Amino acid sequence: MILTRRLLLAMAVILVTGVAYYLISGHSLSKASPPSTADVLDAINGQTSFCWEAEVKAFSNGSLKERAGVKGCINYENGSAIWVRDIDGRKRVIHASRNDSDDPYWRMALEGWGAEWNVMNFLRKVLKEGKLESVRETGEGYEMELTFNWGESYSAGTIENGTRVTASHVLKLSLLVDGDGRPLGGNFTEDVERNYLDWNRVEGERTEGSFELLGPWES
Repeated sequence: MILTRRLLLAMAVILVTGVAYYLISGHSLSKASPPSTADVLDAINGQTSFCWEAEVKAFSNGSLKERAGVKGCINYENGSAIWVRDIDGRKRVIHASRNDSDDPYWRMALEGWGAEWNVMNFLRKVLKEGKLESVRETGEGYEMELTFNWGESYSAGTIENGTRVTASHVLKLSLLVDGDGRPLGGNFTEDVERNYLDWNRVEGERTEGSFELLGPWES
């Protein structure tokens, strides 16, 4: 009986010691929690240079209106940006520099939030103002589903034949991030309904896009 008690005590000591070592060495007995939107925002705000590629399709009333592809790079530290844009097969290279105070494209690099102009601004906007619907673990990381709804109103047409316009936007984003919240890529759709109040006309638009982060840019 004494031997059995001593054996049980020794096994308990070994078990406790093993668990303590496992925890101290940086592991956890529970499954790691998925990154939050705050984690992703921290990862985005820590980027000083990055490259990405994106593809965007624009539809109007169900018909394809435009297909655009872009490879872009932005470096905040040295104040430079470049985009290689392909719109319906027509390629154009655009350079921007903060050294030119009148350069509208550098302003786009800083303030534009379309995925084709600054993918980090795009993600920051949706993460801050949108709603996180779900997070699930995948073989590549974590997939975050977000929605972002907003509206706008403005005038259109001429003074003689003008109209008030209201537009409602519904953007859905599927964002893939790693365990630390760093964005890897994703896809999105944006549906817009424009109501031309004085013309009794309603138009629908849809944008479908995908993007991939390519790493830092050493320009």
